[in-house]
Amino acid sequence: MKKRALVILITICILLVGCNIGETKVDYERLIKALDEGDMATVMSTSDDGYAYVEERVNISTREESNDKIYDDLLYQSTEGVINVKEKRMYGTTNQRLKNIIETKIEGKRDKDIKENIIYTTPFIYENGTAKGGNRNIESLLINIGMNRLRGISSIIPKYDTAGGDEPNRISYSLTESEFQTIINDDLKIKYDELNSAKITIYFTNAEDCKGCNMTINDLRISIDYNKENEQGKLLSHTYNIDWIFVDKESNKEVSKEKYSEFEKDYNKSIKE
Repeated sequence: MKKRALVILITICILLVGCNIGETKVDYERLIKALDEGDMATVMSTSDDGYAYVEERVNISTREESNDKIYDDLLYQSTEGVINVKEKRMYGTTNQRLKNIIETKIEGKRDKDIKENIIYTTPFIYENGTAKGGNRNIESLLINIGMNRLRGISSIIPKYDTAGGDEPNRISYSLTESEFQTIINDDLKIKYDELNSAKITIYFTNAEDCKGCNMTINDLRISIDYNKENEQGKLLSHTYNIDWIFVDKESNKEVSKEKYSEFEKDYNKSIKE
């Protein structure tokens, strides 16, 4: 009786929940090819008329150690908006904040002095490869969504490409310096003296396409760890992290065009003020 109940339970799990027994290879090739070729309509699961909601989180840190102190400078950029991939234009809002941490070691104890400031919050437009803020005092915006392809990524094999049990549907790449230069740094143009690591992790809604439920990308993360000399010739450690968050096609159909119009109105209003 127990054996029969177990068989029934497993069958229900597979049919109704769609869970996998053991690990399953993530069928990523179609979406990675689209990412390589810059087919953002496919990557972002746009609505039929080409709209897609996207969020971007950028985190850049610099660390310097000196005698009994550690200095951490953390720059955060949070962006949300809607892209019209047909017009290659995006409207949204973005904010930047800076956190400075000084950690002092005194007699085996650690004391932290933390200061945090909001640098700006502004509506923006992204077109022709440039982001412009509604606040005219802002010279440039730290927005990487315009980096709309990862050229060459389909030619390399991910380090991890399975899913199963509680594991998410994801693949991850550890890039060589040559791959980093071609796939990422052609767009980011990070200046560095030593590259410690460069990784790309991509999360999918499910492990494979199925009837009525095509897999989509819902999260793409880039993590870069490098060293660069400061003006005094001291080598400092840096990290540069980017996180893109997408929604599914149905969500884009429901709200993205409307939100695009709202962001556009906010931007146009801000440049008139």
